[in-house]
Amino acid sequence: MNLRTRVLFLLAALACTCCISCDSKPAQTATPAPGNAQKITVASLAPAATDLIVGMGAADHLVAVSNYDIDRPAVPKLPRVGDYQNTDWERLADLHPSIIIVQMAPDRIPAGFSDRAAAIGAIILDIQIENLADIGKTLDQLGSALNETRKSADARTRLQSRISAVRNRVASEPAVVTFLALDDTGSSSAGPGTFLDEVLTIAGGKNVLAGTSSHWPSIDKERLIALAPAAVVELLPGASSQVCAQADNFWKSLPELPAEAHGRVLQIADPWALTPGIEIADLAERIASFLHPTQPTSAQSGDAKK
Repeated sequence: MNLRTRVLFLLAALACTCCISCDSKPAQTATPAPGNAQKITVASLAPAATDLIVGMGAADHLVAVSNYDIDRPAVPKLPRVGDYQNTDWERLADLHPSIIIVQMAPDRIPAGFSDRAAAIGAIILDIQIENLADIGKTLDQLGSALNETRKSADARTRLQSRISAVRNRVASEPAVVTFLALDDTGSSSAGPGTFLDEVLTIAGGKNVLAGTSSHWPSIDKERLIALAPAAVVELLPGASSQVCAQADNFWKSLPELPAEAHGRVLQIADPWALTPGIEIADLAERIASFLHPTQPTSAQSGDAKK
């Protein structure tokens, strides 16, 4: 899967979660009763849910994942059974999952989805992750659904502890005005009100797009230059070395940009870079170390893009 496809899917999935209609009727969902002796199996069509299940140490419950899930050492080669638009119901019928996890606004769940899930004996679990607080809530939700409440509680505590440590380390530092880029041309970005904006703030940054109303705005080169961010954090999930090199060249083509002029462009190409899951703590730590290095040196500035 190429970078643009992955980014577009993740942004579309987030948009489907955020665009919740107050007048819409929620899909019929349920949660398995705690204490069920039969092992609960899961088909996760939401990469964030897969990440959280793996992160809480419950990967053995997974029997299938989405088409857009990353390969993870903790998870064997599981069947890919769909995404937020298309679902392989024949494969799911063979796998007999107890739960099918989706991440969609209730009014965007495809027609007949609930009925088809019921026909194969599966319950729909629709997670909603818009911000960092929702990650903790979703961990609790998954722990309850899988009868793994201790594992989910421990994972939540670890995550909150790491996030708090980052916040405390940079609390006395001046916020660095930063542009959050989501592709190799700086045209897609994360605006205010997103979990990425929250992570940036925790890490000691200030979103250069703080005054905009869009969560995921498109930016042209002229506006980017006018914004003049002091730093750039570029999230390129699963990007190849070629794509990373193309991104490097794009920023080099903007020598007038303060971030480029001072060597303050950070690329993060880890596959989880745009996933609101357990690795959100890693993301916060990486950004904080970049914006506020403990011992800033010319070598660190020069290595910012690596």
